Amino acid sequence: MASVNTLTRTAGLIRVINEATDSPSMSSVVGSQVTRSLWADAVATTLTFGGGASHTATNLRISGSTKLALSATQVSITNADLTCAGAGATSERFGAGALAGGLSGSAFGNGASAGGTQSTAVGSAASAGGGSATAVGQGAGAAGLSATAVGGGASAAFTQSTALGVNALCGSTNATALGANSQAGLSTTAVGSGAVAPATTFAVVVGTSATASFTSSIVLGAGAADTAANQFVAGSDTAPITTVVIGRGPTSATPSALVTWRATDATAASAAAGSSLTVRAGNGDGVGANGVLTLTDGSGGTGGGGMTLTALGGSVTLNQTGSTALSGFTATSIVGALNELVGGSAQSTISQINDNAGTISLGQVVYHTTTTGRVDLATAAADNAAARAWGVVTSATIATTVAGSVAIVGQRRALKFEASLTLTVGDEIYLSATTAGSVTNVAPATSGQVIQTLGVIDDLTVAGNTYNGGANLLAFVIFTLGPKAVV
Repeated sequence: MASVNTLTRTAGLIRVINEATDSPSMSSVVGSQVTRSLWADAVATTLTFGGGASHTATNLRISGSTKLALSATQVSITNADLTCAGAGATSERFGAGALAGGLSGSAFGNGASAGGTQSTAVGSAASAGGGSATAVGQGAGAAGLSATAVGGGASAAFTQSTALGVNALCGSTNATALGANSQAGLSTTAVGSGAVAPATTFAVVVGTSATASFTSSIVLGAGAADTAANQFVAGSDTAPITTVVIGRGPTSATPSALVTWRATDATAASAAAGSSLTVRAGNGDGVGANGVLTLTDGSGGTGGGGMTLTALGGSVTLNQTGSTALSGFTATSIVGALNELVGGSAQSTISQINDNAGTISLGQVVYHTTTTGRVDLATAAADNAAARAWGVVTSATIATTVAGSVAIVGQRRALKFEASLTLTVGDEIYLSATTAGSVTNVAPATSGQVIQTLGVIDDLTVAGNTYNGGANLLAFVIFTLGPKAVV
């Protein structure tokens, strides 16, 4: 500096006097005391606190209700701290009416409030009331523990909730709402402008104006919506999805050799059954026709292809009502899956569990026990269930309680029974003498009536409906035409 001005104090007024002219060049009221150094440059355009040669003062303290007003094009602070302590220990607050009441809290903005421990509020009227909460944006609120709200009017009032976007709202714990006006409930994620899942739990909704209204649903796509719990919905009238590709994308120079689409397996030693898998076309509305399910192999190659139906330890069952046409198939192309007709009767091999106390072996004749999927050795010693021969063992041996292959003569069909019967798996069935077109497990006994055996009951449940003698009268039968006798 060319020169250092002289400071004088009169009645609390600090005057900066230019030594060359001995005239006041600027003045400032600092307080009742002046400590350490205060100096200005030669033309009194800069007022410096500390930092000059042999000047060691580094702090400017404004005490009590005193206010410091700066009117300048630029205010620079070099190698120094700017601090405004809040009510909480090690907290900071900046802005008119800003409050930092929480331990290590930080509030920035007009009316901003950081009340939670280690909370941060940035923006006019932003509020971070939860511990470790963060609120950024005008009116943003993060009241929950470890909650985050970013955006004007965003609200994360619950523990570990996250709301990002203008007016985004988290209505419960562990909720995540991303997007303007998005809403999320308990452990729910909503992503997209207007995406909402406010009253559900464990749901995921992604897409503009997409909605999840039921528990544990996943909804994807603009305007998409679920209609029941545990649904996976992709697409909507607004943005339909008409093709689903699994693997390496629609095309690839190295497609995966095998892509598996399956249901859930049972865990080891759980004794639980694996999940069944149903694939169906859409229902008509009662006027329009139902959709058609088409299974097809690839058609663009130079060979190979084909379709394989494989039952690993079980049977392949084709249940159909209405037309029986199989367009484009031949007996050869479906052998093994449909078990070609042999000698006028349908022969198929299915998996059955050995209910006998000992091992059964290849060629032995068995009957169906009272438990679905189980067989025992047949005998003609008495007129009882054991005398109703049902199939023949095709495995080399089947140990007790172990599954093996059994060939049955006949077709597994859903037949309509008389009402009000008591049915058991393994029952022999007869043509009904009282209800035309129906069957029964009670042999006709009135003189002149005909006893016509038609097979044995295999399963009491058809398409999810169990025979109850009333509204549900269907049951699966291994259907064979037996001898006929007149009472």
